[in-house]
Amino acid sequence: MGQGRQGGGAGPAGPGGAGRGGRGGMMGAAAHTPAHYIRISAREDGTFTVTNSRNGFEKTYVKQ
Repeated sequence: MGQGRQGGGAGPAGPGGAGRGGRGGMMGAAAHTPAHYIRISAREDGTFTVTNSRNGFEKTYVKQ
């Protein structure tokens, strides 16, 4: 045997995948909390409301 690369040949990022430091899982999740989302609620009458969880902005669109 020689002084080959360790990690079983998993590639340059290691066994955890790219950008994960070879440890896998959700290592960078703490830097992205709290998570924000856009919610769209639709009603049977054709009206829908879009809500941004980051800033609380909400807008309702009415069917014309």
